[in-house]
Amino acid sequence: MKKLFTLLFGCVAALQLLAQPCTPDPTLTYPGIKPIKLPDGKVGEFYSEVVSLKVPLDTTVLFNGSPVSARIDSARVIYISYLPKGFSYVCDNANQTWKGGAKGCAKISGTPAASEEKKHLIYVKTQTWFKVIGLSNQFDQIDSSSIDFTITAANSLFESNELAKFTVYPNPAKDELTLELSKYDAKAKFEVYNLLGSKQNLNYQLNPNTGTVKINTRELSQGVYFVKGYLNGKEWQAKFIKE
Repeated sequence: MKKLFTLLFGCVAALQLLAQPCTPDPTLTYPGIKPIKLPDGKVGEFYSEVVSLKVPLDTTVLFNGSPVSARIDSARVIYISYLPKGFSYVCDNANQTWKGGAKGCAKISGTPAASEEKKHLIYVKTQTWFKVIGLSNQFDQIDSSSIDFTITAANSLFESNELAKFTVYPNPAKDELTLELSKYDAKAKFEVYNLLGSKQNLNYQLNPNTGTVKINTRELSQGVYFVKGYLNGKEWQAKFIKE
């Protein structure tokens, strides 16, 4: 019977662990949040990252304008704001509250929209309850932290290894786009992608005499696109608009 209870307890613990949306970073040993800069997200690709926090136990706080020693009772995340459109968060603790000295986490996830292609500053607002050493009353304090997060376009210029600069025109383009290369190589290949990273089947002609590439854009829908060049395992690209 004892073995049965032990087995059942182990199964319940395992199920609870699996049900948790996130696990705090085991390398976080200091009070605060980690990371303060999230890995970049790509437009159209599902994104999920964990932000961990550690609540201090004994710390120094400002009380009536002076630093005093305090014992932390608990802290909670009031909210995480200024998330990109389509993003949400969920904490490992449903009430978003952790005891002093404990660690917690929040999973931030979503699929970046094209309109969110920019740098974001995410704010984490917290409330901490504490007692000043030597006093019996409990006090609270509101704090804010920020996390940097950048969303880039699929196959964006942020990721490209620039091989050779080139210009595109006209931009916006209607029926044809011209690429003017600063370094011509007949082995170079070119592709066009939309903001979701979907390759467009377009024909192009490379003129070895002028070092220009002509791409037929007549069949493209209106919107923003990237033309991408490849040579010897490296790549470079430029953005253009189809009107």
